[in-house]
Amino acid sequence: MERINKIDSDITSYIEEFRLEAKKLRFEIICEFKLDQTHIPEIPWKTFQCPGIYWLEIKNNEKFKDINSWMNHFKSKWEDESYLKCFTPNLKLKRIKEHKALGAWIPI
Repeated sequence: MERINKIDSDITSYIEEFRLEAKKLRFEIICEFKLDQTHIPEIPWKTFQCPGIYWLEIKNNEKFKDINSWMNHFKSKWEDESYLKCFTPNLKLKRIKEHKALGAWIPI
């Protein structure tokens, strides 16, 4: 049990160190685009073809009453075949469940 407590303590300190480093991250704005067929060519796909951390925020157009209806609509657009294999992250149920309120901008 002593070994497990030591490992737990080490992991806890790494998590705190990770959080401190993550707060230092600054993101470069690469582009803004709309999720529809017309605007797909405007997306600079080659810019996203490298490993890294990407921050994606989606503007709420205020057409939805709650986060669930917004998320269902967004998911249907984001998972369109046009975006497959274009280095877009998949939506993760765990991340989606973290969203409790419908704000002006929604990070994914």
